Amino acid sequence: MSQFVHDTPKHILQKQFEIIYAKPVQERARMGFEMLSLFKKLVENRIRRTCPYLSPIEFKLKVFEEMYKEDFSEEQMQNILQSMKEFEQNKCATSL
Repeated sequence: MSQFVHDTPKHILQKQFEIIYAKPVQERARMGFEMLSLFKKLVENRIRRTCPYLSPIEFKLKVFEEMYKEDFSEEQMQNILQSMKEFEQNKCATSL
């Protein structure tokens, strides 16, 4: 279930969509990437504040988990996180 509040009247949402879709596709893409970047920074800052002692690998995994927790089942997420952890550990081991 979505954790977002849906309190914007439909006619206001419609106007927002009209304004956004009137923009060129490149501008809409740029806006989307900027929003994603801002979201990632907010997640990273919250994790740094609440979990200051994470290793760099643990931090990367936690950021991924927080950003994509709604997109994968628990089993899928655990498999992805395990694969990411193994990749990062192997990357570190081969750079020595």
